[in-house]
Amino acid sequence: MKNIYLTGIIAVLLLFSLVILVSSQNISDNSTGINNNSTEYPSSNYTNGYDKNSSELNESVSLIGIVPDTFKIGDVQLNIRVRNNEKESKTNLIAIVSGEGYSTYDIVPIDTLDFQARDYIIVTGNFKQPGNITLTIKIDNNVFYQNVTVLSQSKEDLEEQQRVEAEKQETLANLSSQLSDLKDKYSNLESDYYDKKDNNYDVSKVNLDQLKSYLRSIDSNLLNEDIKNAKANIKLANDEYNDQKAKVDSSTTKSILTRLKDNAIVFSAIAGAILTFFALSELLKRKGEHIVGRIKPRPLEEKPKKKK
Repeated sequence: MKNIYLTGIIAVLLLFSLVILVSSQNISDNSTGINNNSTEYPSSNYTNGYDKNSSELNESVSLIGIVPDTFKIGDVQLNIRVRNNEKESKTNLIAIVSGEGYSTYDIVPIDTLDFQARDYIIVTGNFKQPGNITLTIKIDNNVFYQNVTVLSQSKEDLEEQQRVEAEKQETLANLSSQLSDLKDKYSNLESDYYDKKDNNYDVSKVNLDQLKSYLRSIDSNLLNEDIKNAKANIKLANDEYNDQKAKVDSSTTKSILTRLKDNAIVFSAIAGAILTFFALSELLKRKGEHIVGRIKPRPLEEKPKKKK
């Protein structure tokens, strides 16, 4: 009796093991089927919540990504990496970027992008507000969407920006003051130059054209807030002013011989002009008389009277 119970228990255990084995085999087969299905239909690749490659076969170019993808409020540079999917090379490839609070300054295109080649389109612009911004990017008639993060400026960043701007404005004000002084000096120097010239001083070596050109350049530099070139031109203008002022101050009166020589040149020019005028007048007069003589009509001859 005891052996019968033992045999029954063993039979039940064997049956239970067989059921478990069959169930495991079915699960394995189902799992293999699912894996095969996923291989036949690959899942789309998403970036930042947007389908990026699901239609890649129909796109002439692919957007690989933007580097970096996190920015601070203010001026930024977007490095947009793309790939050419067509067998023909792409030329002058640009990206038109738009988004809330974003504006574009400039675009540096890819000159040439061969098949399957990758390169960067450089776009500079400005973010005016923080947050997760969705950018719309149009490249070669394809439209892509890319999320970027824009961080608000910290208190330290704002204070530093204000400090730099204040220093810049102070420097521009100082340069403007130096330019005003230079213009006053130039005006006085020009007045001294013409006074001495009118009083027969030899100022032939003085030339104020270069100094005037420097002053105009400084004006342009300050209007464009070009501090570096403004400083350089102010230094050059000061050197030129000192050089020309020394020439004006050291000029001396012309000698009698020099003045006579200058006057002789003037008188010779005037006399030459007068002689030329009279010579031309005489020539025209003679030519006119000659023409009149040639076209003077002859007297009509009287016809002989007929005899009656």
